[in-house]
Amino acid sequence: MRNEMRNTITVVFSRGRSKVAHVTPDPVCAEGAENSTGATVELDFAADYLEMMRASLYWWGYVVPANLSFDEVARRFYNVWRRNVAVRPRRIHQAAELIVPSGHAAAYAQFWQKSKPV
Repeated sequence: MRNEMRNTITVVFSRGRSKVAHVTPDPVCAEGAENSTGATVELDFAADYLEMMRASLYWWGYVVPANLSFDEVARRFYNVWRRNVAVRPRRIHQAAELIVPSGHAAAYAQFWQKSKPV
């Protein structure tokens, strides 16, 4: 018979507190063999997520002070993330009645050329 391994996973994830997950192997063996590894893996999901939010804010051009709490960084991250406009081709409609003032005609023509209407 082959040996099987069963993992017991406990995840603690709370706002602003210590967040650690423990994965401890629990051997289940038909022949009574014991697991000699005794490995314990500690994962800090909150710290990883906080670092990801800080890095994203940095790449979007925002400065995030190091002393901000998890909740404050998350608030800023989601505030920017939900307002972020995806870069993709868009259709531009021009009204037939549009009259561009002569002072802005050159800029409007340049905009229209760069926008490449679909």
